[in-house]
Amino acid sequence: MRRSLGEQTSMGGEGERTALLKKERKEVLGAKQEYWNQVKKSMMELFGEQEVPEEILQELVAIRQEIKIQAVETVYLDIYSKSVRKRIHDLAVSILAYRKGTETQGSTSSEQEQVLQEELERYFESFRIAQNAGRFRETVREVQRAMTQENRTGKLNFYSEEEKTEEMVVRVQEKYARVGFSEKEIQELVRTCDVKKLNEIELQDLKILAKISDIFRKFMDGDKTKYVILSAGLLVPAFLEGYAPMTLAKAFQKDHIDVVQVGLYALLTGAASGMSTWLHKKFNIFLDQNFSKKGGIGQTISKNIGTFPPEKINEFGRSIVKARIACAKDSYESVYRMVSGDVLPTAVTLATSAAMLYREQPYLAAATIAGTGFMMMLDKYMERATGWWGKRRKAEQEGEVAGRQIEEQFNAHMEIVLSGMKDDLIERTETLLAKERVAKSDRQYAEMIRDQISSLYRSLNMIVAAGVTIAVGGNAEKFVAALVYSQNFQQGVANLLGSKRRMLANLRDIQQMELMFNGHAEEEEEQEKTRVEITQVPRGDILLKDVRFEADGKIILDVSNLRIPEGEMVHLSGMSGSGKTTFMKVVSGYYRPTSGEVRFGETSLEQIKKSGKESLYSAIGYLPQFPYVLEDTVRANTVFGLQEKISDEAVREVLREVGLGERFSNLNEQLKGGRGDTGTTSGGESARLGLARILLKIRNTDSRMVFLDEPTASVDEKTRNEIADILKREKRARPHVTFLVISHDKEFMKRMECSMTVKVEKGKVKI
Repeated sequence: MRRSLGEQTSMGGEGERTALLKKERKEVLGAKQEYWNQVKKSMMELFGEQEVPEEILQELVAIRQEIKIQAVETVYLDIYSKSVRKRIHDLAVSILAYRKGTETQGSTSSEQEQVLQEELERYFESFRIAQNAGRFRETVREVQRAMTQENRTGKLNFYSEEEKTEEMVVRVQEKYARVGFSEKEIQELVRTCDVKKLNEIELQDLKILAKISDIFRKFMDGDKTKYVILSAGLLVPAFLEGYAPMTLAKAFQKDHIDVVQVGLYALLTGAASGMSTWLHKKFNIFLDQNFSKKGGIGQTISKNIGTFPPEKINEFGRSIVKARIACAKDSYESVYRMVSGDVLPTAVTLATSAAMLYREQPYLAAATIAGTGFMMMLDKYMERATGWWGKRRKAEQEGEVAGRQIEEQFNAHMEIVLSGMKDDLIERTETLLAKERVAKSDRQYAEMIRDQISSLYRSLNMIVAAGVTIAVGGNAEKFVAALVYSQNFQQGVANLLGSKRRMLANLRDIQQMELMFNGHAEEEEEQEKTRVEITQVPRGDILLKDVRFEADGKIILDVSNLRIPEGEMVHLSGMSGSGKTTFMKVVSGYYRPTSGEVRFGETSLEQIKKSGKESLYSAIGYLPQFPYVLEDTVRANTVFGLQEKISDEAVREVLREVGLGERFSNLNEQLKGGRGDTGTTSGGESARLGLARILLKIRNTDSRMVFLDEPTASVDEKTRNEIADILKREKRARPHVTFLVISHDKEFMKRMECSMTVKVEKGKVKI
């Protein structure tokens, strides 16, 4: 039985599959055109006409479209579906049955049918190959665009050209792995594609000494002397460790073992260990103080977190932001420790061992130093051969993906369980964790290979030491001393190489965080110096002029011109997802517009202070759909957002007003943190607590704007009415305060008696 051409090709194996995709676009299209000409010629001979009938052409196009859809859906179309093969067969039958503009019924020659079907299959096969090749090249282009965009935002950073290619291969392979493509195949195929767009991706120039110097300049101001003293102290045990083998060598100078020298060796090594432990304890105390001081690492990271634009948090993802901060925070300390505890002491040990080795066995000293150069070259080669940095990046990325999935499970735990998707999500998370484990295993295996080679090199060094000792007529004493010093030296070099890798990894983690924050805290600090306090800003209307907000390249909000008069009660209406909440975030200054300007009276929001007692936010009240309950006392939760001193009686009064007087009679009661009903409060209690907060703020500050985002979404009818009545009374008492309300609750909005409606449709605003 003869197989169709599509079936034959699909059974050609990986080599043939790769070869087909590697063909130049011109060659693929040329083959497709050639097969089409053959089919067209055969049809012309059958029809006796110059043009192919419209009905036949329409079916040809329809079959091509089905193949195209299948190619897109499956990433790589290895074999036609049964429906496509049947349509090709039916088309051959239809063509043979067609005579001069009319269709006739009847039998046709099976041989003619088979020949025509094979010609059609060759044509559609060439179309399938072209689609697969085109789809692969488009995938490479998509990956390049995504990598370039992520690099521009600081989400993805590279330190060598090799890393760019490795990342591209990983991303493309993720898409093609499910259809059987190996990493080796993808590497081979990517080399045939146009990857010039990768040249737009900036490489990070990470110079170890310059970066360490920058860190010390920023965070060691005033502490350098103490750091140097502690670091110098740590050199003493390092020197003792380097010198101790000399006493061991002296123990074998005579026919008997000198116990005193052996004891001295033990004493020196023990003293070195004890002194090192004591100094490291002092060093830990120093690092704690340095971290917590004004202008220290802790304060710097905290400032960056506090000023990090919320749209950037959404862009990176919370789990990635948290992971990068955690890694960088630990890496700063690791840099300090490695410089004083690893690099400098190891350098002293190396120098001491080299000097002693040269004294004992000059020839072995020369051989050891020469071998060290070879060892360093071998280490660099193994770094490239094992792809250690690429494997480290892969492990980090898989960890970030798994972290996002786990965070999603916690954030939407109830929805997942009650929707019946728990098992599905558990399976997905299990797969992600397995991928993360594999990525980490690959990295650890690469590290293990390097360690084993280092160990093998030390073993070879023992053979060299013995050989040199014999060659120069040395005795056992010379051999033992030379061997110990040589081993010390080689171990020191291995430690330095390991420290270099760890230092680079730590510096990359620090730079990853810095690139993510992108100097925003420093920029904000400079801008804040020229901004005015809210108390200096006259009251006025809210004006939006040519405001546009974009996220992920999409326009979320587009407002050409809008004025909201001072003191209005504004209803922001529109379908879910229309852009209402984004509008509120832009007007409040929480989001910075991509372009355009928001003004309060005659002053741009960007010109008003964003921090401090007299900031823009000190004059804003905000009641969200699900108020967040802090992990703190009832009192702390109620006065949250207020910098003014509020008496306990005022707190109790507002709690009674919102119906929480009895529930929270103890202001020192500790509440569990969470949003909605995830803490120790119910959804309704959280909503009332949020209302109490906003009432205290309106009454105790010079409030200008109040934002209400679905404030009754989680409450019953009675509570809804009470909230509406309280807010309405508050608005009447403060006619100059502008209220902006988002709510789909018609009864609530009716009670609020809004004076203005702003309708948002697909990001566009209408009055």
